[in-house]
Amino acid sequence: MNSKIKTASGFLLIVAVITLILLIPLLPVKMDRAIDIATINNVESDYALLYFGYPGCDSACPITLSVFNQVYSNYPKDSLGKSLAVLFVDLLPNSSWEKADQYAKSFNPEFTALALTSEEMRTATLQFGLKFGEPDIDGQLNHKGYTYLLHKQAGVWKIRLVFTDGPPEAAELIDHLKALDL
Repeated sequence: MNSKIKTASGFLLIVAVITLILLIPLLPVKMDRAIDIATINNVESDYALLYFGYPGCDSACPITLSVFNQVYSNYPKDSLGKSLAVLFVDLLPNSSWEKADQYAKSFNPEFTALALTSEEMRTATLQFGLKFGEPDIDGQLNHKGYTYLLHKQAGVWKIRLVFTDGPPEAAELIDHLKALDL
């Protein structure tokens, strides 16, 4: 092989590896981790979309909850025979459940806000890998907008997919929901 072909092949290999590395955050993270949080475990459904955010968020939260509304509104309940819950957990430490529930229901009246205890929030931070800071002076909270797709099997909620690069498209979430029981 001549040196020009070797150089071109090496360059293409480097470009392919760099491209793969850059695309990794765009792929959902698959897992099968059980959830050990009573408030979440008490939710009766087959699937759940879970989001940790806060009322008044002006960036990731409204976009994600709007996508969740599209998924919930277009979820083919009859054809799958599986129920879907949309869950919102408020990250603000001194916020009220009522405010969080009103915020979640402003996107869809069927959405549910969950009020986690302080201990459950510490557990959730570890189990879900939550990353968030303290509210700034304007009440905004810097947080990672991860979307969690949960599946309940034998009475236990499991994290099946985590979308780490913002909210996925509604059609993509519906496709993942359909594929869970295949």
